[in-house]
Amino acid sequence: MLNLPISRSQTNVVMLNVGAFIRITNCMIQGNKLWNKFYGMKDFKRMVSTNYIGRLLKSQSELRIAIVVVIMGNTRSCKYRKAMLSVSCYAKVQGYDFRVLNTSHYENRCPQKDGFFQRHCVAAHILPYYDYILFLDADFGVANPRRRIEEYIDPKVDIIFYDRFFNWAIMAGSYLAKNTTWSKDFLLNFAKYEERLPNSFHGTDNGALHAYVAEVILGRNNTNLIWCLSFYNKSKNFGDLFQYEACIRIILNDEIYGRIKILPKGTAWARDNWLTNSLWSLERDFILHGWKEDQLREYYTTPVP
Repeated sequence: MLNLPISRSQTNVVMLNVGAFIRITNCMIQGNKLWNKFYGMKDFKRMVSTNYIGRLLKSQSELRIAIVVVIMGNTRSCKYRKAMLSVSCYAKVQGYDFRVLNTSHYENRCPQKDGFFQRHCVAAHILPYYDYILFLDADFGVANPRRRIEEYIDPKVDIIFYDRFFNWAIMAGSYLAKNTTWSKDFLLNFAKYEERLPNSFHGTDNGALHAYVAEVILGRNNTNLIWCLSFYNKSKNFGDLFQYEACIRIILNDEIYGRIKILPKGTAWARDNWLTNSLWSLERDFILHGWKEDQLREYYTTPVP
């Protein structure tokens, strides 16, 4: 059994690798080189000591929020070092818990063979420990630590997704989930969709999410959904997959669907890094997707634009 400390009096920044919990006791030292490029350590230390804007959101700061990253048993976390350090430091600054969970510790409860589905099962099991969790792929990095997760909470809904920029896809690699029985069941049943994947170019959980969301909203026997699934079942490449996803978005045709909310392009907490060649806006950006170590390059111009 996992011993998860949940006291409100402490900020838990925890890495869970195969074998044990590893507590990060000095986030500022480990993140020194990365954060110094963005703000300088003097600014970062000031933000840590004052918990930047946290007191301005006192009513919301009572919420117990965790940032959750789920990695597969054979994944080397060093592939995402800068991304994960940035999230770890951000959690320290803003007073959130940071959980890095390994699927190998959940095999009995989450028997999925595809790790992309298994991770949503793991997220469902950690959700009851918090009021909200922000689920992130391991290659999401925090570019602007002045933003807060509470900005994106909508208490009227149970789970929030967002649109990707370059097509009509819903992002499966990040969502904001509220601790409700409905949300937990939603994630568990989404993980089980692995058993229903078509024999086609299905796009693992990214492709399946669209069918599953539409099914939850419209019902499995909806005529329009069945028509869209015909594209899914025959998909042979990304072009076919994007066509199917666009079909799903057309029949949904909204942003809020009862307990589910999908944020429009450009309004969410994260976006793909490559869209602007790694440039980002201090006013609008928060988290960037695509910070894999083998895709990052040194930037030699000062200051960083």
